[in-house]
Amino acid sequence: EPLEKLKNGFNEVSKKKFNHRLTINSGDEFEELAISFNQMSYELQTQFETLEARNRIDREILSSMDIDQISRTVTKSMTKLGHGNYAGVLIKSYPKPDTTSFYLGYGEKQNLKIFKNNLLAPHEEKKFRENSQGLFLNYDEIPAFLKHLLMRDIESILITPITTDNKFSGFIFIGYGQSTQQRIKDQFICYQFANQMAIATENAYLVKNLQEMSWGALNALANTIDAKSPWTSGHSKRVTDIAVAISQAMKLPKKDIEMIQRAGLIHDIGKIAIPNDILDKQGKLSEEEYRIVCEHPRIGKKILEPLSAFTEIATIVDQHHEKYNGHGYPNGVSGNNIHLGARILAVADVFDACISQRPYRNRMNFKQVVKIIKDDSGKQFDPQIVRVFLKIASEDHGKVFIESTPGTSLKSPTHGLWKIAKQFTTEEYK
Repeated sequence: EPLEKLKNGFNEVSKKKFNHRLTINSGDEFEELAISFNQMSYELQTQFETLEARNRIDREILSSMDIDQISRTVTKSMTKLGHGNYAGVLIKSYPKPDTTSFYLGYGEKQNLKIFKNNLLAPHEEKKFRENSQGLFLNYDEIPAFLKHLLMRDIESILITPITTDNKFSGFIFIGYGQSTQQRIKDQFICYQFANQMAIATENAYLVKNLQEMSWGALNALANTIDAKSPWTSGHSKRVTDIAVAISQAMKLPKKDIEMIQRAGLIHDIGKIAIPNDILDKQGKLSEEEYRIVCEHPRIGKKILEPLSAFTEIATIVDQHHEKYNGHGYPNGVSGNNIHLGARILAVADVFDACISQRPYRNRMNFKQVVKIIKDDSGKQFDPQIVRVFLKIASEDHGKVFIESTPGTSLKSPTHGLWKIAKQFTTEEYK
């Protein structure tokens, strides 16, 4: 019977059922074998659970580059695998190193707290950074903020630092209510997770830096385009903000909103090739001058074509003067054959152009511009986008415009459409 139990036990382990345990009370070598088997299956269970947790974290690192999500995954894994009462992650936020995110896990629960200041004294950071393998602290040695957050049943804590580029970025911890023989194993697990967090943090910071450089370059390019004529100062940024507001109201995916945001900033890049005497002409354009102006979307597309990452953006730039009825330029594309981003930009572009002063005409008031866009629904503009625009323009007296900042999340409404044009006053709107 004991041999049969041992045989079945090994079969279960071979099926990755590492939680299988044997009970043999024979008082001889078979009982000792059962005890060894149980210890072996426990060790295998711990190791495989750790590997699975590390794989989950690796997938988060590769798929999202989201420090918040990775921190939650680590906290959940530590809570499951560790042998303490609490587990968690403290990570400094980017790009504000004085803002700290603190993730705390206990049982099935997780909490997140955001602190607007540095929680650790310099000497504490130094001590943790110098103990890369992890440091066990008694209750009296625990940092003050942790004592405040954790329950009194904590007797000791294991802290493992997260370091990126030799700088202290935070730590992983496990809090113990009583001494345990498993602390050394927890130290090894914490060290592995801390290394993964360091890689994740470094990658996320690198991506954010690249994104900021990209947005900075686009903004600089937009300023260069707008600076070509004194009449178009700030035009690209305002058109972008309006287009983003429409896109958000349409509940487009975040990646599509960011693409429209990028396209909006450089939608007039082709005007670099248009002579200033045409752009600033006070009277009506001649037929030849108008033909030249109509080339700027196509020129913009040619400028962007060598950049493979801007292929779709180049299409939006090329089509932002196309009309829904097919009578636009430069290619006479119509309806849904026009890129959705270009259809959104078309409405935003006309709104800002009409509400702004131009050398060939005075600016119009808010109601005039809204009427023009409404009347051209189904002709120049996509009716669906016009409906969204009119909703934005009418709600709360036009004060639902969302001002976007490149590279940041787009959240609550803050400004009215009338505020986007600095020339436009509240009195005129009323």
